[in-house]
Amino acid sequence: MADATSMISFADNAASESKIDPLSNLNNRPVFIASGKVDTVVPTPSQYEQKKFYDNYGGNVLFQKQNYGHIIPTLSEGCKEITMGIPTRRNA
Repeated sequence: MADATSMISFADNAASESKIDPLSNLNNRPVFIASGKVDTVVPTPSQYEQKKFYDNYGGNVLFQKQNYGHIIPTLSEGCKEITMGIPTRRNA
């Protein structure tokens, strides 16, 4: 499972070595995190850790937990749900 503390430490080190852009760029930036209640690929606890990561850097996080599995939200096609590696279209 993802661990916010480890991710933050890794990102801080990478930024201090100029391997990534300054993490201050995340401050007040919009971040959308979708968590599916029945997602077996990325479970909700990992998504909460992701939220902690962005919160640590001042991200403007919108976290939504919905009743779906592992999906890829799109603006033009609704959501594409990934079921056993096969994308299927779903309006969620």
